[in-house]
Formats: sequence, structure tokens, C-alpha cells
Amino acid sequence: MPAKAPVPIGPWPLGMVNAVDDHAIPDEGLLDALNYNIDREGYATVRHTYDLVSDSDSFSALYELDGTAYAVSEGAVGVLTPSSFDTIAAVNGPVGWTTLHGQPVFCDYDGVNLVEGLTATKFVLRPTVDDEARYGLTDMPGGHKVSYWQGRLLVLRGRSLLWSEALDYGSHSPARNFIRFSSNPTWMAPVAGGVFVGLRDDVVFLSGTDPAKFTMTVRAGRSSPGASLVIANTLLSEDGAGQGDLAIWFGETGFVVGHADGSVVYPQTGNIRGLPVVPRKLSIIDERVYAFTTEE
Repeated sequence: MPAKAPVPIGPWPLGMVNAVDDHAIPDEGLLDALNYNIDREGYATVRHTYDLVSDSDSFSALYELDGTAYAVSEGAVGVLTPSSFDTIAAVNGPVGWTTLHGQPVFCDYDGVNLVEGLTATKFVLRPTVDDEARYGLTDMPGGHKVSYWQGRLLVLRGRSLLWSEALDYGSHSPARNFIRFSSNPTWMAPVAGGVFVGLRDDVVFLSGTDPAKFTMTVRAGRSSPGASLVIANTLLSEDGAGQGDLAIWFGETGFVVGHADGSVVYPQTGNIRGLPVVPRKLSIIDERVYAFTTEE
């Protein structure tokens, strides 16, 4: 017999509520749910199940683009399929991913690389640059996170945010193309008006479209290390209100939303508090944002 369709239960339009004692949770709130999705009206249905492709714990830094899955295993980055792992290149240290003009890009501590098929090409100084233009520039350094923003590559390395020259992704000035923080940043989320960065105790916003003129302000408190996404505004607003992409990260009150102008919204703060600030990864599945606990 065919499986029965999931039966919605509820509704709980307030969603999860842990900010009051258990006996005081309102009828519109839900204390806990395992493997359930809550829709906009508050109804809960059983979450979609997936088939296990591999029970190996040797894959990390997973990244998907246009149906191709990339990962790191045994010191190399490669393409992951249900039956194989095709190596692209050896890597040194943690790996971060971004997309540049529809192509996957990864960084490690040795540099930043463009992936084409099973080939990785490192971004370096263009050989056509003359000596005068080359003065003071080096190959674009690597790090543990990379993003493409405003015609530049941004890289987190140690306590610094580094950036490439404009439209010259392999060129970097170690004398001027960086900003240094008070602690090691664990994530960044570029939006139209600047870059949100997660530090040990704060989330800061680097305002501006020219990195050389960034102004830094504290916008939020502690966030889960590594837990950030940049998403289309329409994913959170049915009418697409607002301008540009949104930054999403995770904190003690659940998800936090950063707008293109640097303003911050706490959509769950009235219902959720005291969540552990531990390393997490955010992912979008079927237009939902999920926060997964990770080890770093």
C-alpha cells in the first residue's frame, strides 16, 4: 500500500517557545518537536526523509552548486557522488567556498582557487601586469573563509579580513588591503551596503562599498561560530519588501537577520532565549533555513 500523506497537527503560529516556564507556554506556542516542519500558519508535518549516501565521517566542508556536491576528504578537495569521490586538489587547512560568476571557488591557507571540472586554478598576480602596476602587490592569500563581493574576493585569515584588488582577484596589497579585528572572525556575510562579520563576542558591520573606507560598528552580540548565510530577501518576505540580499546568522535567541543597510532584526527574540552559542552550520533546504551543530 502507498504511504499515507503526512497529517498536519497544530496550529502553533508562535512556533518554538522556550522563553517561559513549560506550564506557561501559550496555546499558540510549541515547546519542542523532533523531525517536524512548522509552516507559516503554524501547522506541523513530518519532515521529508533522505537516503543515506555514506556513513563515513571523513567528509567536511560540503558545498553544493548547480547539482554538483564538493567536499574535503583526507587532505584533498573533490567532487562527491553517491559512488565516488573524485579528487581535484590537495588542500592545506580549513576550506571555505564561494561562487564567482557561476563557478565554484575555494580557499585554504595556501590560496584561493577557481574550480573548473576537476581542475583547480589558483588566483595569482596576472603575468601581463607591468612592473610599475605590480609594485607592492602579492598573490591573493588564502584563509578559512572566502566570499565574492563588489568585484573583489574577501578572505578571512587569522584575525584579519583581506580583500583583492577590484576586478583583479589574484592581486592583493599586504600594506593596505586588510582590516584587523580584536579576535579571530569565524564568519562573514557580505550584503549590498557592507559586510557583517562574526567575532568572539560581537557581530560587527563594515559599512561601505569600498573596503578602504570601511567604518566598523557593533551590531549584535555573540553568534554561533561559523553560522552564517547570505540569502535572497524573497525567502523571508512573500512580497519581496526591502532591497538586496540578507545576512542570516545564529545566536542565543535563534536566527538573526542583517539587512543591506546594516540594521539587524531578531525575529525569534520574543519566544526563544538562552540557546547555546556553539559552532553551527546554516543551510537552506526546500526554502527553509536550518542550523546544524558542528565540530570545529
